[in-house]
Amino acid sequence: MRRKTRSTDRTRARRGWLMAALVVLFADAGLFAALPWVLGWSCARQLLAARANAILAPSSVEFAAIRFSWFGPTEIRDVVLRDAQGDRLVAAPRAVFDWNLWQIVFARPRSATLRVLQGDLQIERAADGTVDLYQTLEPIIRAHPQRRLVITVERGRLCFRDPAFAEPVVADEADIVLDLPVDPQPITWTVRLARTGLIGAPGRLELTGSSQRSAAVPGEAQIALRASRWPWALAAAGVEAHGSLDGTLDAHRQSARWRLVGDAQISHLAATVARVPSRSVRLETVRAAWEVEGDADRWTSQRLELSLPLAAMAGDGSSPRRDEGGAWRDGDLGLSAKVGYEPRSDRVAISELVLTAPCGRLSGSGHIDRATTRPRLDLAGSLEPDWPALQAMLVRAVEPNARIAGRPRGWRLAGTIGDASGDETADKLGGELGLQIDTLDLFGMRLAQTSVVLRAADGRLSFDPIDARLNEGRLHLEPQWIQEGEGPFRLRLGSSSTLENAIVNDEVSHRVLAYAAPILDGATRVEGRVSVQRLDAEFPILAPAGTPARVEGDVLFDEVRFLPGPLAEDLLSLLPDRGSQPMLVLRNPISLRIAEGKVYQRGLVIPLGQVATVGLEGSVAFDKRLDLVARFTLNPPRADMPVLSSVLRTAQFELPIRGTLKQPKIDQLALKERLKSLGSDLLENSVASGAAGLLRLLEGLPARRQARTPPPGPPQADQPGSPSPEDRRHRREARRLERIEKKAERRARRGLPPDDD
Repeated sequence: MRRKTRSTDRTRARRGWLMAALVVLFADAGLFAALPWVLGWSCARQLLAARANAILAPSSVEFAAIRFSWFGPTEIRDVVLRDAQGDRLVAAPRAVFDWNLWQIVFARPRSATLRVLQGDLQIERAADGTVDLYQTLEPIIRAHPQRRLVITVERGRLCFRDPAFAEPVVADEADIVLDLPVDPQPITWTVRLARTGLIGAPGRLELTGSSQRSAAVPGEAQIALRASRWPWALAAAGVEAHGSLDGTLDAHRQSARWRLVGDAQISHLAATVARVPSRSVRLETVRAAWEVEGDADRWTSQRLELSLPLAAMAGDGSSPRRDEGGAWRDGDLGLSAKVGYEPRSDRVAISELVLTAPCGRLSGSGHIDRATTRPRLDLAGSLEPDWPALQAMLVRAVEPNARIAGRPRGWRLAGTIGDASGDETADKLGGELGLQIDTLDLFGMRLAQTSVVLRAADGRLSFDPIDARLNEGRLHLEPQWIQEGEGPFRLRLGSSSTLENAIVNDEVSHRVLAYAAPILDGATRVEGRVSVQRLDAEFPILAPAGTPARVEGDVLFDEVRFLPGPLAEDLLSLLPDRGSQPMLVLRNPISLRIAEGKVYQRGLVIPLGQVATVGLEGSVAFDKRLDLVARFTLNPPRADMPVLSSVLRTAQFELPIRGTLKQPKIDQLALKERLKSLGSDLLENSVASGAAGLLRLLEGLPARRQARTPPPGPPQADQPGSPSPEDRRHRREARRLERIEKKAERRARRGLPPDDD
């Protein structure tokens, strides 16, 4: 019995130990299985966050929950990454670390990936070049890591700020991959940004690159940028600019030497000087291509090309050469250069500089000292206009018979750019640019050899006085480049600008002078001379749309003789007994004003033979439409009729003239009313019997025969009522006028023109 009892005790003991082992085993298994759940407790989460913050210090990380799994990836909820100042850099509702708990505790693979889903990134670059996100992640970007770490942002959003950007770079779709491999592999990154149109104009940008970790020994590095309609805005050196970028930009570093290659296009470029808002430029398209190599000592360009639209000098608004948005669209400027940069001496050497345009070529060379501090230019070269192209432009835009020819002329630009140091000894930017014209022929006006030179000095632009011969007359111009306050630039010609004794001919009178003196249009056998004095003219340059030009002055005619054209013929046809076709003469000065697309003049007086004098006043539009008033003054038929002469000289009538220079229109109804009014005035002021006949003549009514009386005998001094010699002369004149009227009526009934006799 005793032996049986001992055996039973031993069996029970073994069973107890087995049960204890099973309990411990099951307890360990339960604890092992429950460990992911335990690590999700708030106390464990706080311990994990403290451990992460110790690694990232002085930056920090926050998360609302973390879920571990022995067989699945680790998931983190509501992740927030902050920089050393506590600013939020990354915020995401969910992040996934691809290691499971077993790999975290025991396996620790050679590669790990952290995926940030729908993250919102707020990144900023400081003025010293540091990027806050890189500074925050720098503790885990080791020089010699043992494992590869890949950080991705999927379907996120980005806002990137930089001191050089007038506006932050914003993308409503951002996919980012940062690959931190083990040595000797370089760090690589890919950034794909998109604007879908929800927050602005659509566009895409892709930035890829690679670089060695060690900054002490520069190794190979590559950066590539691809852009499609990507909007941008920059602010640097007091200039704000924005536009849209398309193209490629590549940079490659081998040891300490960089090679930069690019081919890009900027659309809708707008640039404004911050302190002078009125000085702005808008360009539709700018294209650039470059290939540059260099190191810390010297940079050289194998290719540097720039092309941009060519336009008239204009500013913020629009001009006839701009599109609806105010952009310049008329052709291309091309800029190419070969430059070398020496960083140690801070000097840029320009061995070749060529600016090409549809109307010419500007070439030169020189250097820029103190390129990165207070740049000082010293450039010079030659301006070679394309004279055939200029002539074609004049033919197309001004007149078909235009001619221009000339020679190349030198140019120079030297001085300090944007000197704001207050150093009075610093030489300010200055230079000169000009045209050497040998021949210019427009509308029959022939300009002899002359130079047009624009100079810059002491921050001002000025023209050299122009002295030349124009149609054998002496031309003197003193152009002035002026600006009042922050207003637009204007080109002014003051009273010192004159033209003296220029010869006029048929072509000049038809194409030019007819706007100031419409009576000259269509005139023939024009001869004489003309002068211009008291000139006051301003032309807007770089001005907003609608800014008008202004021209005022006096035109002096020196015995300008001509045979009548259409307008003069129509005026002469209104007058009776005009005799043979007269040679008309202009002697009096006229005052003119050009505004609103019209030439206004007053003071033009034209003697119409011995019959009358007409004064013209009003405007001629650039499209040759007339808005004139003709004022007639009739001359007496004979100088020995003092009473009638005084009546006719005080009698005037006005006549409106419309239509065009080629087809003037005279209002016949208005003419009849004015003639009737003139007749009434004559009747009231007449004291001679001849006035009644003149009244009937001007009214166009048939003259009634006066009762014939027997011829008087010899006058007797003592005979009462005998006519005096003066009365007899008046009666003879009345009968002569009656005969003229009857003859005119007979010829009119037969359809014949008035008899010149």
